[in-house]
Amino acid sequence: DVELARLIAGIAARKAWGNVTLIVVSDHGMLAPQGAVDANALLEAAGVAGRAINASALALVTLDAPADAANAARKLASAEPRIRAYARAQLPPQLRFAHPNAGDVVLLADAPLAFTDAWSQFDFWRRASALWGGEVGVHGYDPDKSPEMRAVFFALGRGVPAGARLGPTRALDVAATVARLLAIAPPTQNEGAPIAGIGVAASQ
Repeated sequence: DVELARLIAGIAARKAWGNVTLIVVSDHGMLAPQGAVDANALLEAAGVAGRAINASALALVTLDAPADAANAARKLASAEPRIRAYARAQLPPQLRFAHPNAGDVVLLADAPLAFTDAWSQFDFWRRASALWGGEVGVHGYDPDKSPEMRAVFFALGRGVPAGARLGPTRALDVAATVARLLAIAPPTQNEGAPIAGIGVAASQ
């Protein structure tokens, strides 16, 4: 907050707001986990041979027999009702996660359940905070289902109507919005659209 205040004051001192648009975003929100699952223990319980990387809202599973991914996903989903399991080839396209580095099976936890290694540093602090009244945070859940995941978006300066409330915005739209402010084409792989109400050409 202090550094942001310094930046805003510096822009104002230089009378530069006519040429500057300041956009502040975060990539995600956070929520406090309630309950934890070690995906490696889940593999053992479901009789699935492989190894998993626990990563809060998801776990990435590499199988000893990758060709058996669809069957392994069914076994893992049946073993724990609070998760969803997908063979990588069957991942919902809106997740944009069908990458070889995702492993053979992807496990998604229903919030506020979290995947974590038993007695890892994170798991220790999760347990300790529950006893002492504090909180630890995790992320990676669907923001449409978990509002705590929603990020922040603030804009100030050229091309931004003073006092405007934009309503829900998407991270996908930030690149296209910046491109419009700069009067350049957005990246060819960009899926978003300029945020309504923001943007004037750089020459204006």
